[in-house]
Amino acid sequence: MKQNFLTRSIVWVLVTLLVVSSFPSSLLAVMDEQEQEPILINVSGESKILDSKGEQLGFLHKDTTFYTISTSFEEGEVAIQWGTENATVQTEAAIIPVQEQDVLANYNYLEVDSELIGVIEAKDEPIPFLDQSKKEIGTISPGSTLLVSKLDDDYFYILVGGVEYLIDRAEYSDYYLSQDADQEETTTNNEDAGLNEDIDMPEGSTEQEVIEEESEATLTDDHDQEQTNEQAEIETPDKDHIEVVEDEKVEQEAKKETENIERAQLKLAVETKAPVFSKDTKYFKVTEDNIPIYDNRSSSLKLVGYLTKGQVFPRTRDYTSWHQITFGDYYAYVPKEGTVPSERLIQNEYAANSLVQGTRTITTLKSTPVYDNSSGNLVKYATLVKGVEHTVIKEYTSWYSVLVSGRVGYVRKTDVKTNFFSTDNYFKVVSDGLKLPVYSSRDDASNVIGYLYNGQEYPRTQQYSGWHGIKFGGITGYVRSTSTTPSKGSAIKNLGDGKATNISITPRWDSVVYDNTKPGPLVPFAVVRSNKSYKLIKEYTSWYSFEVAGRIGYIRKSNAIKEFTENDRFFKVEEESLPIYDNRSGKLVQVGLVTKNQSYERTGNYTSWHQIEFGDFKAYVPKEGTIPDNGGNINNLNTKYKNTKKTFTALKDLEVMDNTTTPLTPFGTIKEGQSYPVISEGTKWWGIILAGRVGYVKKDDALGGIYKEVTYTNYDYSLDYMVEKQMKVNPQTDKYRIQYAYVAGYLISATEVKDTYPKQAVVKSTSGVNLREAPNSNSSTFVYNTVPYGKTLTIVDYAGNGWYKVEYPTHIFGGFSAAYESDVREYVDPINFDLTTKSMYQFVLLSKYAGANPSELNKLLEGKGILEGKGEAFSQGSKLVGINEVYLVSHALLETGNGTSPLATGVNYTAPNGKTYMVYNMFGINANDGNATANASKFAYEQGWFTPEDAIIGGAKFVADKYVYNGYGQDTIYKMRWNPANPATHQYATDVGWAEKQTNNFMKMYNQLTSYQLYLDIPKYQ
Repeated sequence: MKQNFLTRSIVWVLVTLLVVSSFPSSLLAVMDEQEQEPILINVSGESKILDSKGEQLGFLHKDTTFYTISTSFEEGEVAIQWGTENATVQTEAAIIPVQEQDVLANYNYLEVDSELIGVIEAKDEPIPFLDQSKKEIGTISPGSTLLVSKLDDDYFYILVGGVEYLIDRAEYSDYYLSQDADQEETTTNNEDAGLNEDIDMPEGSTEQEVIEEESEATLTDDHDQEQTNEQAEIETPDKDHIEVVEDEKVEQEAKKETENIERAQLKLAVETKAPVFSKDTKYFKVTEDNIPIYDNRSSSLKLVGYLTKGQVFPRTRDYTSWHQITFGDYYAYVPKEGTVPSERLIQNEYAANSLVQGTRTITTLKSTPVYDNSSGNLVKYATLVKGVEHTVIKEYTSWYSVLVSGRVGYVRKTDVKTNFFSTDNYFKVVSDGLKLPVYSSRDDASNVIGYLYNGQEYPRTQQYSGWHGIKFGGITGYVRSTSTTPSKGSAIKNLGDGKATNISITPRWDSVVYDNTKPGPLVPFAVVRSNKSYKLIKEYTSWYSFEVAGRIGYIRKSNAIKEFTENDRFFKVEEESLPIYDNRSGKLVQVGLVTKNQSYERTGNYTSWHQIEFGDFKAYVPKEGTIPDNGGNINNLNTKYKNTKKTFTALKDLEVMDNTTTPLTPFGTIKEGQSYPVISEGTKWWGIILAGRVGYVKKDDALGGIYKEVTYTNYDYSLDYMVEKQMKVNPQTDKYRIQYAYVAGYLISATEVKDTYPKQAVVKSTSGVNLREAPNSNSSTFVYNTVPYGKTLTIVDYAGNGWYKVEYPTHIFGGFSAAYESDVREYVDPINFDLTTKSMYQFVLLSKYAGANPSELNKLLEGKGILEGKGEAFSQGSKLVGINEVYLVSHALLETGNGTSPLATGVNYTAPNGKTYMVYNMFGINANDGNATANASKFAYEQGWFTPEDAIIGGAKFVADKYVYNGYGQDTIYKMRWNPANPATHQYATDVGWAEKQTNNFMKMYNQLTSYQLYLDIPKYQ
């Protein structure tokens, strides 16, 4: 201990000498000699900070700005201020003087203050420092130190290169050594030898924790001398435990008393320059603000609290530089500096020199004042720092009494949490809010399964670190113990006994559970959620009773579902028609209805749903509004029929009729637009199966083949205008397959007129170079395309006058070149397309379903590489975003080469984190000309398309969001290509034939469907 303090004192002497002499006489002297003002510079790369011996002090990150006195930046080295030391920044990156006035205005050169307050030492790991925007700009290397010029509640402030930077105080408080803490006595007399008799506190401490000056610890004496006119709830056990007053109003008399204390302290400080404590001195008085209290039971000193200026305290033992005091159930230590000997002058002294033993403990939630109430008023005499565990003397309604420095004090319960014993069987909720969450796991705070009410008591089954385990719906639920306090459970009158039936109930929504054991209104004590079921104890006319949180409670029947068992085969509908939902798209889509008082066969049981057969897929009916049934009243239960491959599409909401009764009885509905498989066909009826029952729908109301509806949309501009707009955005075509083009020589790296060809040349013009159809720059000479800067061309000949003939760069543009105006006009004019041919399919409204089910889509995908069998994914994508499912299949086949392209079969993409992922892109999204695969795979990674299904469903959403439902009205293939609502903007492709190319496969696919429907929208120009 003595050696450590001595060493630190020497360190501070050296630091002071450095501050006073080294910095002005070295760094500033150089500045004076050279008459050079500090220069603000920026390093464009990672840089080391070295001392004069070449040892690394720290590190600066890219784009860090600081001041230097160097006038030359050669060899990547400049002088820099490192606290009070001279150092150099060495970097392989550029060192750039800052010229911008707006940047210069944000930086002021600062000199080191001679009154530094401490030092930060990076021990085993680097310590990052931040700029004013809280961005990390550098680190202090392990083993290095840096002086601290000031601090606040959040940060330590340091100087590097004349610029003030920040270090997170909460994160690195253990690495800070204050100047005051190290200026201890360095005497080596033998009086310190007595320390070894009982404690090793001084010798065992190698560093002192940072004293965090929290707001309550720095209150003035006026605020500390709290007074109140309201009687406290504390029971007074004897004359030394006067009732605590909870009102914190400070009376004028307390202010006067504080002033008298301050004057007396000032007089004492003048008269007693060096107060002397003897071993017989029993009391000391605090003469300075916030004298620290230390716990030395570990290998280092731990700050646990402060003593208040002007207060007197008993002590249990004397050491050279320390007072030993009682602190709860152990001894703590207070430095003598800032204290003087005193008479007793206190009334709340605890039993002489004894510790508190074997009682409950509390932990402070914040900096917590400790009050003396022996005068009838609350007077703060100490402070416990945040996070300190302390032993309690006694508990009151709103207060705990504690022992701090030999005096009985009181802390508010709201400032602390009460710690539990493993033998505690009950707890009381003392949450800040009305309700406290119950979690299904201590590791998953997102899964809340219920709530407990503030002020209510509950039994607990287990104790964990920071948690209570409780019985909750047949499992263990978890409650944070920080929002509870131990209790005896005496207020609980409805304890559960674990007896229940095997029948379960499930809340339909968050529902209140009531205790009915008390006279008067029902008392809420818990909330249960719809994600748990509970065993039923008893059923009443309007209530269910069950056990939750170890207590028997009641929930309204209307708020819960009496669950079906796995063995229940049928259900009956008790309410008006209930919806039938399809969830294959990932969201619920209503596809039909079941009818009141009718019964149905179910194929699956879920918490809130019945699973039924709906055509050729599984659908779902909510359990709410249904009851278990034996199916005895079903006369048309299917026992022999199977679905055929033939389907129909409902042109309206279709009633499904039971023909075993006279007249026919409706027992379900198929919603308009739904495609449905048939089991038989009559003259006027389609036979079907719905939820295990045979039914019939009218053929007149269903489509069993092609249905085509044509509409026209008028646009208020001419076709010429449309063509003119398109020509300005470089439309492309692959119909010509250009072999050669001409480029201007001065725009590429060709330097010789006569040479051996072919040879390579690089585009050196930053704006690129035009590929022309002739060796001149006349405006009438057609430009096939523009090659970007840095791309390579193959020269095949010199064409004269500074022009070169080059091979058309298919490695950049593929087989595409710029389209002529005639090409654009051919494809943009709807009149050129016969609506009785395949061309009509480019006008199919993509926001209308074709009525194809997944099994039919799978037929379209047979033999299509990786897309085979992915009909469900296309159907999901279609339903999810409202896109024509046949179009999705056709589009994907075109973009993927029938499911065989690299983007379809998977591309390895190296992510920014260095890991490689297999990604998929089924619609060529973001496959920009020139670097298609790289751009498309990067986009697929960013979208999270790591499976073919992800790419299909995600791609469908992309097409819908960007082109169909984006405000541009691009709901046909034609509109996606040409965007007639706003021509030459937001167009899906540059190929003029893109829309027409997709129609062939589109048509073939429609022709393979058993039944389908077409809705066409044709543009009309003026």
